[in-house]
Amino acid sequence: MKIKIGPESTIKDVQTAFSEVYPYLRVDFYKTHHKTQELFEDKDMIAPTKLFGLVSKSITPKTIDISPNRKVSDLEKTIYKKLGIAMQVSRRSGDLWLQTSKTDDWTLAKQNQSGQAMIPQSATTPS
Repeated sequence: MKIKIGPESTIKDVQTAFSEVYPYLRVDFYKTHHKTQELFEDKDMIAPTKLFGLVSKSITPKTIDISPNRKVSDLEKTIYKKLGIAMQVSRRSGDLWLQTSKTDDWTLAKQNQSGQAMIPQSATTPS
Protein backbone atom coordinates (compact mmCIF):
# COMPACT_ATOMS: atom_id res chain seq x y z
CA MET A 1 0.00 0.00 0.00
CA LYS A 2 1.33 3.37 -0.98
CA ILE A 3 0.36 7.04 -0.85
CA LYS A 4 1.53 9.53 -3.46
CA ILE A 5 2.44 12.99 -2.20
CA GLY A 6 3.39 15.87 -4.48
CA PRO A 7 3.57 19.67 -4.45
CA GLU A 8 -0.10 19.96 -5.46
CA SER A 9 -1.33 17.51 -2.78
CA THR A 10 -3.07 19.05 0.19
CA ILE A 11 -2.59 17.84 3.73
CA LYS A 12 -6.25 16.75 3.63
CA ASP A 13 -5.65 14.65 0.46
CA VAL A 14 -3.02 12.62 2.31
CA GLN A 15 -5.09 12.40 5.50
CA THR A 16 -8.05 11.07 3.52
CA ALA A 17 -5.98 8.52 1.57
CA PHE A 18 -4.37 7.29 4.80
CA SER A 19 -7.70 7.02 6.66
CA GLU A 20 -9.24 5.03 3.81
CA VAL A 21 -6.67 2.32 4.55
CA TYR A 22 -6.58 2.80 8.34
CA PRO A 23 -9.99 4.12 9.47
CA TYR A 24 -9.03 4.11 13.17
CA LEU A 25 -5.84 6.11 12.62
CA ARG A 26 -5.23 9.70 11.65
CA VAL A 27 -2.15 11.56 10.44
CA ASP A 28 -1.42 15.21 11.15
CA PHE A 29 1.48 17.30 9.93
CA TYR A 30 3.44 19.84 11.95
CA LYS A 31 5.74 22.81 11.37
CA THR A 32 8.30 21.61 13.89
CA HIS A 33 9.89 18.25 14.64
CA HIS A 34 9.86 16.79 18.15
CA LYS A 35 11.92 14.37 20.19
CA THR A 36 11.00 10.70 20.45
CA GLN A 37 7.94 10.08 22.66
CA GLU A 38 7.13 13.79 22.97
CA LEU A 39 3.71 15.09 21.99
CA PHE A 40 3.10 17.69 19.30
CA GLU A 41 1.25 20.87 20.19
CA ASP A 42 -1.91 21.85 18.30
CA LYS A 43 -0.50 25.33 17.62
CA ASP A 44 2.19 23.77 15.40
CA MET A 45 -0.27 21.76 13.28
CA ILE A 46 -0.35 22.56 9.56
CA ALA A 47 -3.86 23.34 8.26
CA PRO A 48 -5.45 20.57 6.16
CA THR A 49 -6.03 23.00 3.27
CA LYS A 50 -2.31 23.71 2.82
CA LEU A 51 -0.49 22.38 -0.24
CA PHE A 52 2.64 20.35 0.42
CA GLY A 53 4.41 22.53 -2.16
CA LEU A 54 3.79 25.60 0.01
CA VAL A 55 4.79 23.89 3.24
CA SER A 56 7.95 22.26 1.90
CA LYS A 57 9.65 24.29 -0.83
CA SER A 58 11.87 21.42 -1.97
CA ILE A 59 9.16 18.78 -2.35
CA THR A 60 9.05 16.63 -5.45
CA PRO A 61 6.51 13.84 -6.01
CA LYS A 62 7.11 10.96 -3.60
CA THR A 63 5.51 7.58 -3.00
CA ILE A 64 5.27 6.58 0.65
CA ASP A 65 4.82 2.98 1.79
CA ILE A 66 2.00 2.56 4.31
CA SER A 67 1.99 -1.25 4.47
CA PRO A 68 0.31 -2.82 7.52
CA ASN A 69 3.59 -4.24 8.86
CA ARG A 70 5.33 -0.86 8.82
CA LYS A 71 6.14 0.60 12.23
CA VAL A 72 4.71 4.02 13.02
CA SER A 73 8.16 5.33 13.99
CA ASP A 74 9.57 4.26 10.63
CA LEU A 75 6.76 5.97 8.72
CA GLU A 76 7.15 9.20 10.69
CA LYS A 77 10.93 9.21 10.13
CA THR A 78 10.51 8.53 6.41
CA ILE A 79 8.05 11.40 6.00
CA TYR A 80 10.43 13.78 7.76
CA LYS A 81 13.41 12.58 5.73
CA LYS A 82 11.67 12.67 2.34
CA LEU A 83 9.44 15.72 2.81
CA GLY A 84 11.07 17.74 5.58
CA ILE A 85 7.75 17.87 7.41
CA ALA A 86 6.95 16.32 10.78
CA MET A 87 4.06 13.87 10.87
CA GLN A 88 2.25 12.29 13.81
CA VAL A 89 0.00 9.24 13.74
CA SER A 90 -2.92 9.31 16.17
CA ARG A 91 -5.16 6.40 17.16
CA ARG A 92 -8.86 6.55 17.86
CA SER A 93 -9.86 5.88 21.46
CA GLY A 94 -13.62 6.27 21.77
CA ASP A 95 -14.35 9.89 20.87
CA LEU A 96 -10.72 10.98 21.29
CA TRP A 97 -7.60 10.85 19.12
CA LEU A 98 -4.43 9.89 21.00
CA GLN A 99 -0.98 10.59 19.62
CA THR A 100 0.87 7.29 19.37
CA SER A 101 4.12 8.67 20.79
CA LYS A 102 4.41 5.92 23.44
CA THR A 103 3.56 3.12 21.00
CA ASP A 104 5.45 4.26 17.90
CA ASP A 105 7.15 0.84 17.79
CA TRP A 106 3.79 -0.77 16.92
CA THR A 107 2.89 -1.50 13.31
CA LEU A 108 0.19 0.45 11.51
CA ALA A 109 -2.00 -2.67 11.54
CA LYS A 110 -1.63 -3.11 15.31
CA GLN A 111 -2.38 0.58 15.93
CA ASN A 112 -5.48 0.40 13.73
CA GLN A 113 -6.69 -2.80 15.46
CA SER A 114 -6.19 -1.16 18.85
CA GLY A 115 -8.21 1.86 17.72
CA GLN A 116 -10.99 -0.37 16.43
CA ALA A 117 -11.10 -2.25 19.74
CA MET A 118 -11.71 1.04 21.58
CA ILE A 119 -14.93 1.73 19.67
CA PRO A 120 -18.24 0.48 21.10
CA GLN A 121 -19.77 -2.26 18.90
CA SER A 122 -22.80 -0.07 18.12
CA ALA A 123 -20.61 2.73 16.67
CA THR A 124 -19.92 3.01 12.96
CA THR A 125 -16.60 3.44 11.18
CA PRO A 126 -15.08 6.87 11.98
CA SER A 127 -15.30 9.69 9.49
